[in-house]
Amino acid sequence: MDTNEEIINSPTDWVAAHIQDYLASDGAKGHEWFGVNALLLTTQGRKSGKQRRTALYYGQDGERYLIVASNGGDANHPAWYLNLTAHPEVQVQVQADKFTAIARTASTEEKTRLWQLMATLFPRYDTYQQSTQRDIPIVILERKKTASAAASDVEDQKEYNRKLIADFRASRGLANDPFAERPLLLLTTTGAKTAQPRTTPLMYVRAGDRLVIMASAAGAPKDPDWYRNLVAHPEVTVELGNEKFTAHTATLHGPDRRQFWETIVQRHAFFGEYQAKVERQIPVVELIRH
Repeated sequence: MDTNEEIINSPTDWVAAHIQDYLASDGAKGHEWFGVNALLLTTQGRKSGKQRRTALYYGQDGERYLIVASNGGDANHPAWYLNLTAHPEVQVQVQADKFTAIARTASTEEKTRLWQLMATLFPRYDTYQQSTQRDIPIVILERKKTASAAASDVEDQKEYNRKLIADFRASRGLANDPFAERPLLLLTTTGAKTAQPRTTPLMYVRAGDRLVIMASAAGAPKDPDWYRNLVAHPEVTVELGNEKFTAHTATLHGPDRRQFWETIVQRHAFFGEYQAKVERQIPVVELIRH
C-alpha cells in the first residue's frame, strides 16, 4: 500500500466528520466515541485500488486489535471488509500511533471468545447479528513488524529457548521438578544443512501410548527449522521427564492427522488459532520410540 497516495474518507457524512476530528487531534477527539474506543482503518479498494479510510470501534486481545464487520446488521459485508480480504495489508491509527497491520478474519474457533469480548464492549453487536442471516466477521489486526524488530524477536526467542533448555535439564530428577506437570519435551534434531545437533523445547500431546508434537511455529507462514531438520533426518533424540531416548519421526496424514488434530485443539485451543493464521497445514509429527 502506497502511504503517500491520497486517501479517500468515508462517504458517510458523520463518519467523515469523525475522521477529520480524529486526524486533527491525533485521536484526542474521536478516540473515545460514545463511550467506546475507535481507530482509523485505511484499506486498498479491491476494485479501484484507491485508499479508503473509515472509523471503527475496536477491542484488544493482547497486542492484537479487533474490529467487527457488522455494517449495522446489514445483509451485506461493509466495503472495508471486502477490501481487506482482497488486500490484507492495511494502515491503522490508534490515537497518535500510526502503523501498518495485516488483517485476517478470525476463525470459527477464535470467534466465540472474541465475539464475547467485543459484545461486552458494544452490546449492540449481538443485536446486529440477530437482525441478519450473515455471519458477522471479526477481523484481527496484527501490527506488521519491521525487519529489525523481527530480527530482535528471533534473538529473544533463541535466548528464551536456551534458558528453558538449561532449566529443564537442571530440574530433572528433583522432587519439586517445576516441569513435571507441563507437556514439554526437548527434541534434538540433526541440522538439514549443517548436520549439527539442534535442541528445541516443544509442547507435546499424548493419546494413549502415542506421542506427537506440532510444527506450528506460533502460526508463522513457514515450517519451523526443527521440522525441516527431521524431514531430512528422521532420527531424533527426545528428553521427556527423567527419560532420554531415541525415536523415529513420522508426519501424520489423512484421518490419523485429523483425529489427532481434534484432540490437540480440544486441549490447547490456541493451536486452532495458529492454523487459522496460515495457509500451510501445520504438521503433526509422531515420535516413535525405538
